[in-house]
Amino acid sequence: MMQMRARERGDLEDLIAWTEVKAEIIETPDGDYRFRIIIAPLKCFGLMRQLSTDILYDNFKSEIAASPTQKHKSSAYAAVWAIMKKLQR
Repeated sequence: MMQMRARERGDLEDLIAWTEVKAEIIETPDGDYRFRIIIAPLKCFGLMRQLSTDILYDNFKSEIAASPTQKHKSSAYAAVWAIMKKLQR
């Protein structure tokens, strides 16, 4: 079995609704990632294939900023991007 984890329940709810994968969201309040679903490897492969073929944007940070359910994360993604850019050689 494979786990997909999220820090926000809504991210997994959106994933389940978008891909129609059947999974129960498990909450672990003290876990590094509070929410997770557990699915069979073949289901995970199909889900990842669907996600990768549904990418229709050119810029991830811009897409996040334009998304009503994700825009509150925009500054966090920008901060991670800036930190990782400093590591680029």
